[in-house]
Order: sequence, then C-alpha cells, then structure tokens
Amino acid sequence: MLTPIYPEKNALVLAADDNYSANLAVTINSIIANGDSHTGCDIIILSSNISAEMQNRLLSLQRDNISIRFFAMEKS
Repeated sequence: MLTPIYPEKNALVLAADDNYSANLAVTINSIIANGDSHTGCDIIILSSNISAEMQNRLLSLQRDNISIRFFAMEKS
C-alpha cells in the first residue's frame, strides 16, 4: 500500500520501464517547469525494469516541493 508522503501535496502516479524512462524525465521536467511552486507534488513512479542509473537520474530531478519515489511492479 502506498501512503502519501506529504498529505497536503498533489499526488501524481506515472508508469514506465527503461524504454520510456527518457520520456518520463521529460514529463517530470514539464511538471516542475509548469506546476504550482507553492503546492508541490508527490510523484510516484510505477516501475518495471528501470535501471539503477536511470532511477538515480530521475531522483536527481527532485526539488524541495517535488518528491519522487518508485514502486516496483511485479510481473505476473
């Protein structure tokens, strides 16, 4: 179960694997550039096979008002 880190912030759930991680980075950058800097956002990435290197690159996009975390999806 996922619980909000910051209950007062907006939560945004995205899903991607390593093939779409570059597109995910563009989406997150757009959220940062165009979002409300006072409200902030809790970004949850439903991930399947995102490399550790790319996860670190995505995590480097975090700001004071933007949290990014990963939730690993299991293959069925």
